[in-house]
Amino acid sequence: MEIADLKRKLRHLKKEEQRIRARGVQVSEEQLVFKRYFDLSAAHKNPQTYSLDILAVMDHATRKSVFEEYFLQVYVTWLRDNHLSFECLYDPKILKRLGLSYDATERDIKKRFRTLVKKAHPDAGGDTDTFLWLKNQYDKLMD
Repeated sequence: MEIADLKRKLRHLKKEEQRIRARGVQVSEEQLVFKRYFDLSAAHKNPQTYSLDILAVMDHATRKSVFEEYFLQVYVTWLRDNHLSFECLYDPKILKRLGLSYDATERDIKKRFRTLVKKAHPDAGGDTDTFLWLKNQYDKLMD
């Protein structure tokens, strides 16, 4: 995809988020999910965001998946902002990092967590940092 087309698409995504989250009222830049997902600066420093260069080389299906994940996070944020919740709704970014789908149940999360923790547990020869990271991610999901 051309960089100019990609910039136009990203501007459109940002406007859509503002429309969804604020119903026509401007949301500050710092509050946008867009800022956590995309880094359009020339000096791309945050490895957890997608830069123009990374998005440009992605195939269509992968880029579509990134945009879907982004909008899922926008709606999750909107629900939290409006103090609405669903019992089965978990942070999609954490679920993705744990290798789970966005519609994972609490049972799926516990099963996956136990499998990963067994491998990463320091007493079983695993890495302490990975073990602590997994525990932290699990705690975030279950809050």
